[in-house]
Amino acid sequence: MFKDLKWKTAFKRAAIFTFIWIALIYLTQQIWPHAFKIQGGQQIFILAGYAVLFFFLYAVMFAFSDRRRRQAGTARKKDGKSRGAQSQNGSEEDPESELKGRFNPNTSRRKARRRR
Repeated sequence: MFKDLKWKTAFKRAAIFTFIWIALIYLTQQIWPHAFKIQGGQQIFILAGYAVLFFFLYAVMFAFSDRRRRQAGTARKKDGKSRGAQSQNGSEEDPESELKGRFNPNTSRRKARRRR
């Protein structure tokens, strides 16, 4: 389950998103001072605790999403369906190109009937 996870990039992204979250909290506190009621030292420690919690949640989320993105990319390359590989090969023609511009019989004709 935790195999092939790139934690370094996940922690970097999580730090960025946590920083953005804290900045938005700070800006909201400056614009509307009574929105979060952060006035004492105890509320700042609670906010820091939430920031640490969100940091680790973001890190796990980004690690798993990055692994899934990499697996989808390798699966596409193994199947030979990547567009870059087909466009570089002159011998292999894109199957969609021969149908381009032709009528698709699977579409609804209701709108065309109404216009007549």
